[in-house]
Amino acid sequence: MKKFLAFAAVALAAVALYATAAPAGQQAVTPGQFNALKKQVAKIRVDLNAVTTVLASCVMGTAIPISQYNDYVAVDGNGNLFPTTGLDITEQGQSPNGYALLINPDSACVNLVNSTSFRRFSAAHGLHFAIAKRPAFRAAAHH
Repeated sequence: MKKFLAFAAVALAAVALYATAAPAGQQAVTPGQFNALKKQVAKIRVDLNAVTTVLASCVMGTAIPISQYNDYVAVDGNGNLFPTTGLDITEQGQSPNGYALLINPDSACVNLVNSTSFRRFSAAHGLHFAIAKRPAFRAAAHH
C-alpha cells in the first residue's frame, strides 16, 4: 500500500508540474490578424509571380561579364568625335566589373522588368536595378 501511495503521489506531482509548465494551448487569431496576413501573402505572391515570369520568359541566356573600358571614341549629335569610356564584354582572363542579364526585347518583358512590383521585390532583397538610358551618341568604335 505504501508503494501505491508513493506512486500516486509521484504521479500527482507530475500531473501538477505538467499543468503549470505546459503551454496554454492554441491561441485564436483575430479576423484583423488573419486579414493582415492574407494581405501580406497576396503581396508576396504578386512579387514572386513577377520574378518568376522574368526568369522564365524574359531573361535571355546566362549572366554576361561586363567591364568598363577606356579608349572608346563616340560621335555626338553634331558629328564630332570625342573620347569616352564604354561598357563591353569583359576580355578573357580579366576580372569583370559586373554582370549583365540580357532581357528579351519584347515590350511586355521590358515593362515587367521596369515594374514597381519587380523593383520593390528586388530592393527588398538587396538588388538594385536602374533603367538604362540610351547614350546621346550615334556610333562608337573600340580602338
